[in-house]
Amino acid sequence: MHSTGSQDPTQLKLLEERCILVDRDDKIIGSESKKNAHLRTNIVEEGMLHRAFSVFLFSPCGQMLLQQRSSAKLTFPDLWSNACCSHPLFVDGETDGWLGVKRAAVRRLNYELGIREADLEVDDFRDIGRVHYQADNSLNTSPYMEHEIDYLCLLQKDLELDLNINEVQSVKYISLEEFQEIMRDKSWDNSFTPWFRLISPDLINWWRDLLKGKLPVLPERDSIIRLS
Repeated sequence: MHSTGSQDPTQLKLLEERCILVDRDDKIIGSESKKNAHLRTNIVEEGMLHRAFSVFLFSPCGQMLLQQRSSAKLTFPDLWSNACCSHPLFVDGETDGWLGVKRAAVRRLNYELGIREADLEVDDFRDIGRVHYQADNSLNTSPYMEHEIDYLCLLQKDLELDLNINEVQSVKYISLEEFQEIMRDKSWDNSFTPWFRLISPDLINWWRDLLKGKLPVLPERDSIIRLS
């Protein structure tokens, strides 16, 4: 994983997918391969920015699913994160804002976690808000990094999982109290993806609302929150 010669062939093939390029206001300005959209040189020198999504999956009793990313991943391998983090593609059906993102989420939840597409509807997802962030890769020798407008989606449903081990090492459901304990642990910064850590303060508030039966949203739901 630390050099291009040792990279996983399945993950390398996925680099050919076309990501949606956007400006800072999330307006589509074109497309680029997943590889080029994540290259550090393109992000640092040209400010290349693409659209992404993060799904937060909760059980009916209010526990949240964490996934540990596969060692084969080209960005942030082995780190823990939310249930699914990926990209809508520059294809028919996935470029249309929130609807496109939710369609992409159904596709990727099937691919990563083995959740049957027949068990999900786009209306199952609650759109929480959008955040803009940039993050270095956890592998110092990697040419890849992240720069995304990230659509945050919440999903609460009882679903069967069948993990794709090329994407996901392991998963676990945790309670809000367990999550707060994890955040206090010294390993927090080095064990979880940067976008998940950045979103976590708001996540705790959504989680509390969810446990009270309320619909969680970011205060600036219709705008884009800039995270640093």
